[in-house]
Amino acid sequence: RVGINMVNQVHKFGGSSLSSADRFKSVANIILTHAQAGDCMVVSAAGKTTDTLVKLWQSFQQQDTQAIADIILLISNHQSSLIEQLLIANAKHEALNILATELSIITQQAKQDILTEAWLLAHGELWSARLLSAYLGQLNVSACALDARQLFILDAGQLQHANNQQQCLKAIDTSKINVVTGFIAANLQHETVTLGRNGSDYSATLLARYCNAKKVSIWTDTQGVFSTDPRKVANAIKYARVCREQANLLARLGNPVLHAKTLSPLKDTDTELVVRSSYDLQGSHTEIVKLGMSKQKRFLTTVNNVDLLIVDDLSEGEVAHVSQLIQHSLHHFEHEGEIYLLVPASATHQVANYFAGRANISESNLNGVAIIAPDQEVAPLGKQSEALLQTQSIQPRFTHYGEGYTLLLTDQVLESDVLSLLHDKLINKAQEIALIIAGLGNVGAEFMRQLPAQLA
Repeated sequence: RVGINMVNQVHKFGGSSLSSADRFKSVANIILTHAQAGDCMVVSAAGKTTDTLVKLWQSFQQQDTQAIADIILLISNHQSSLIEQLLIANAKHEALNILATELSIITQQAKQDILTEAWLLAHGELWSARLLSAYLGQLNVSACALDARQLFILDAGQLQHANNQQQCLKAIDTSKINVVTGFIAANLQHETVTLGRNGSDYSATLLARYCNAKKVSIWTDTQGVFSTDPRKVANAIKYARVCREQANLLARLGNPVLHAKTLSPLKDTDTELVVRSSYDLQGSHTEIVKLGMSKQKRFLTTVNNVDLLIVDDLSEGEVAHVSQLIQHSLHHFEHEGEIYLLVPASATHQVANYFAGRANISESNLNGVAIIAPDQEVAPLGKQSEALLQTQSIQPRFTHYGEGYTLLLTDQVLESDVLSLLHDKLINKAQEIALIIAGLGNVGAEFMRQLPAQLA
């Protein structure tokens, strides 16, 4: 790795942070206050653009010309309206012209039956990067848009780290704000490839690794990493610091805040990683720190619609390969002498095919929870949670005690009330306050005397 700090910070903005013209303005404000020349902004496609492009691809596969035309119109209206609301004069005309040209090329390629999926999907990020860069220019911020297909090259699915680092060193302009497309890369044949769902977070940490950045900020619609999903459990606790190992385990067990892939480029680096909300700039954020820099926390994460597969002689490399194939990080573990894979039900067929006869479904259509905690707390918390579920007439169908977590799989989806009960009884209990009393007077002594009774 190159020893120079080319880039101080990499900021990543997801689709929800760019879902309207007002959100683009908020992001520009964040850049004005939190970024400096040479920093990189990695952007996703605006709002639901990628989903719409996926629908376009499906219509193309079904040769549904009417649907293709309708979706292209929808995309055109959405992107044009963002451009109309954000850009003025020449910049606006130029952006509208380029958009019209690109949409007509897509239409032509669909007609000629030569459209390719990754190339089509890449447009969402390109539009975001160009629009944000042009808007920053209007605010007198010197900015440039960079296409990550020039920065990230893969050979047979493997990132060419040394080469990519050279490309980044060449392409990044240290006198400007660099707005970089997330999610996309290229292969040796210069064809577009994508980095999978949540690929933009991965783009941001890869870029940080290549540029030796001090810090990566992932700006999202949640305020950081919580003890459980704050949308389901009102008392969810926001943690100020979470260690990478627990964050990795959360990701493998399906928690959507951070993807396991996102963390991998930062292994063995000193780059800081923070998760913060682009909707609440005053709110505190969560730092993801190296082992030993933070006490281990407790988490309750839900597992929905998964299957359990038993696989014969599974190797570590295969798990990584299958994860890449289905664009979803997978968790595997040993239980009673068998090797199990926890797979989203939607991908089971694909995974079973990959293992060609070496994988058998052990349990299907499972839901439930994983409790992540310091090792010595795992077993007692698991036992408590089983007892709590039984009070709700829920019988776990499969229970596994792993390193740093317990997995409880049930038939039914656990509703908010059950999750809140589990969270209050198992997670909240671990709340701690560090207290320092300074001074030698009677007030402090009296406070110390009253404290035990008050705590009880």
